[in-house]
Amino acid sequence: MKENDKQLSIIIPVYNMEKFLPKCIKSLENQKFDDSVEIIFIDDGSFDSSPQILDQVVMTNNNMNVFHQTNAGVANARNYGLQVAKGKYIAWIDPDDYITNDWWKVISPLLKLNIDMIYFDMIIKRGNMEYPRYFQNKSYMLNHDELCRELARGDRIQSHLCSKIILRPYYLRTKTERGYIFDPTLSYCEDFDALHYICWPVKKCMYLHKAIYVYRQRDDSIVNNRNNKLQNFLLGIKLYKKRYDFYKYSTLNINKTGILLAECRFILEYSLYSTVEEKGKYHKIYKKYRHDFFINGWKLLNDKHVLYREKIIIFLILFHLEKICFKLKNIFKYLTKG
Repeated sequence: MKENDKQLSIIIPVYNMEKFLPKCIKSLENQKFDDSVEIIFIDDGSFDSSPQILDQVVMTNNNMNVFHQTNAGVANARNYGLQVAKGKYIAWIDPDDYITNDWWKVISPLLKLNIDMIYFDMIIKRGNMEYPRYFQNKSYMLNHDELCRELARGDRIQSHLCSKIILRPYYLRTKTERGYIFDPTLSYCEDFDALHYICWPVKKCMYLHKAIYVYRQRDDSIVNNRNNKLQNFLLGIKLYKKRYDFYKYSTLNINKTGILLAECRFILEYSLYSTVEEKGKYHKIYKKYRHDFFINGWKLLNDKHVLYREKIIIFLILFHLEKICFKLKNIFKYLTKG
């Protein structure tokens, strides 16, 4: 196969991940990749031993390449990876995560089906606990409108890239329209911000009912760091509104479920976990979203697409009983321990 005829490019942005990177690399080495696959590491100016780990591993793996850049953020690292990628399809892996041993065995036949996009299930890993998260109970095909409506809701198909494989030209199309693919001003949710643009041309999307990606939830990550939670949830509301406006402008008939669920998450975080200082800082915003959610949140209880566990939280919030979530969480921990 010619160098420019790659079937798949796997892009991995890396920044100071020496603790987790070996596990990620090992999971790649465990696959039986052929020469149709290239693996691209983008070192975003790491100052730990990540650059040395990557330089060493590419010396013994012909299908792996590493590119070093001055620290410019994850969005720039993704953009750089797309510039150097040669694959027909693009897959993403976060360096603190890893893939199951049968990832390529499962994915490779699907890439021959001439479809635009594949998304698959994940295994959530938190500490020593692992549990699969399934979006649906069977594999199936989605058309353009079905995919867009799922992305607008955001509860079953979440907007991270690591569970998706998409044709590379769809990223390039986005670059032509916007001047860049991922917004370099965003250090978080850069994938969410771009995904509905990238997926707009998708006509055939396959959902694979199989958990083949291990997503590591870390307390010190940008996503889970308690110090950033309220700010991150506010950004989520903003991006859901942006996505809703994009679809409405494109004359796609959708509802505001995604926005309301994002408001629900903000209210829950504010009520249960925020400090006295945070409560003072975000009080006016909280009151606004609490009022909006009380008026519109009832619709979610009748929405067949909203998950039952989310409906329980919605019900509690509507009656100002969200502190019961603490007790439910503790009960769940007790039932699942050991």
